[in-house]
Amino acid sequence: MAWIKKFKIALIEQDVETLISLLDDMPEFSNIEQMKEVSYLIQEVFYFANNSKNETSVALKRLKKSMEFFDKNNNKPQYKLNISS
Repeated sequence: MAWIKKFKIALIEQDVETLISLLDDMPEFSNIEQMKEVSYLIQEVFYFANNSKNETSVALKRLKKSMEFFDKNNNKPQYKLNISS
């Protein structure tokens, strides 16, 4: 079935938009083997999404720590503009 092939490609390429689109337009499957395969693929998408969420969370925590570091060490501006003269 073409839908399954497109879904596999989108999963391999980690193409989130295509995966969502394909999930929104999921056809009815004619036999139990196709249903099992699709179930497995959807489970893989879940693992991929969960892993991406965790990676994003770690990256955001690192970014927050970096911002806090620069805020602590860079309280005073290095240059002042004197416009009173």
